[in-house]
Amino acid sequence: MKTRDDFKHDLDFSLKDWVQDALLAESVDKREPPQFTDESIDQLMKQVYEKIEREALTTYHSNEPWALRQWALGNIMRDEIANEASNEIAHNLISPVLEWQQQQPFDPISKFHEKLVADGKSKHSIKEYMVSVAKFAARKGRKRTYPREDIIEHFAWLREHGYTKKTKIKETGEVYFTEKKYTQATLRREYVVLQEFFRFIEDRSDWKMPISRVKVPTADELNQPILTHDQVEDLIVSTVIEKLPINWIVRLAVSTLYGARVSELTDITFHLDGVDSSVYIKTRKRGERRRQPLPAALLPIFAIPMSNMTESSLRYAFRSMSDKMGWNLPERFGWHSIRRRVVTDVYSSTNVKDIPIANFFRWRVGGIGQLPTYVKVPTETSDTEILKQHPFLEVWETLVPLLMELHPEYARCIQAQEIYHDMKILVYLCKKS
Repeated sequence: MKTRDDFKHDLDFSLKDWVQDALLAESVDKREPPQFTDESIDQLMKQVYEKIEREALTTYHSNEPWALRQWALGNIMRDEIANEASNEIAHNLISPVLEWQQQQPFDPISKFHEKLVADGKSKHSIKEYMVSVAKFAARKGRKRTYPREDIIEHFAWLREHGYTKKTKIKETGEVYFTEKKYTQATLRREYVVLQEFFRFIEDRSDWKMPISRVKVPTADELNQPILTHDQVEDLIVSTVIEKLPINWIVRLAVSTLYGARVSELTDITFHLDGVDSSVYIKTRKRGERRRQPLPAALLPIFAIPMSNMTESSLRYAFRSMSDKMGWNLPERFGWHSIRRRVVTDVYSSTNVKDIPIANFFRWRVGGIGQLPTYVKVPTETSDTEILKQHPFLEVWETLVPLLMELHPEYARCIQAQEIYHDMKILVYLCKKS
């Protein structure tokens, strides 16, 4: 078996060596390879370091060490290098890039990131901001100030070139790429984010973009996919038929009852205490962060050891569930397509008014003029009233016994079984009386 010592030469191999070897390999006359001065190589290496940083920004939307290292692993390292040594080799390769970064007078990306953290932006919002900024910096490089020509060209590029979408056919493993245009909503977001970025690095709150403000998309221009009521019910029933992972089932329950956004489903928590049970949903859209009541009949579903899920794993879960249903959903269908259906059905099938509905789905209600400051309906009361009339509550209540008795994970969950057993005793006593 090979040990780390077998890879000692590779560990000492530097990025500078790699560039020189690449230049020699490209030389026309192999017998008399070109000679490079130290000065010319050093100048070239600075361009290489900047190129690697920009490639990492393009691929991973970050110029931090982990992104540089990951880019090196995927683009410079050779397949035959052993896994046990690869991380150290990659670190050695990108260490001069890190030194070059530290020598630069200004890093607009990290400084803007610090500003967003200082402003109290959520992690989700910071991630969205940094994707737009990293996309721009990857194309234009790091600068203390950007000329108007850079900004104009970038937005022209966004409109004309769009982006490349990667699609993998699950059955065959075939991967293909298609060219897509950015939507009006995406261009609007890019405009708003980059304007804030430029105002920060210019240190001027009145700084104006050199292009016209991207208009708010009309209703026709918005792509807002929505599942049908029957599709949502089919997803709920599939929790028993397909025996979905219980971590997915809990998320699906919170999504179909409370219309949770994908960012809100990552780290939900529950407080189980009979009729006073509640779920705590950490909203990401400036809505109110608060506990919401849980239907007592559904408590066994939520009585599981909870673990957080990333947004990418949640998107994978949704796609897996839809694949099991045999659906061929168009692009952009996801958890939010459930939220739109839940909001639509609650609004159309209940007699609850606008403000309680806005509170229930964790919207910021300040946009409804001064009405919320006058109407003082306790949110606990209005939430309970909505749940009583909820269009998807009955199907979940029907599935509780099936999940507890037929789903292997729930059958092994002691707390879920204890709550379910107590519920059955209570139902029996009620019928007896």
